[in-house]
Amino acid sequence: MVFTEIGTYSVELFAHMNGVKKVFNRYIIEDTDLDHFKISLLKRLGNVHHFEKEKARAKEIVYTAKSVEEMVELVNIETSFGLTVRRLR
Repeated sequence: MVFTEIGTYSVELFAHMNGVKKVFNRYIIEDTDLDHFKISLLKRLGNVHHFEKEKARAKEIVYTAKSVEEMVELVNIETSFGLTVRRLR
């Protein structure tokens, strides 16, 4: 499933800290394309005050990703953050 078209998405940004899932942001973004999706995620990543090295890597991944799937996969694998994206409509 490729999220490249305009749509409404549910996004959750989290990390596991001391064995507990810490949710930093959970939001819905409506009628958006990939560029606006990236901008919204980068703004919310800026408000996370944990894992500074990981945050810089996550921002780089978001900025260079060609699709939402690529972004989610790389953030989940290469950083301590977890990113969940679901298409709502």
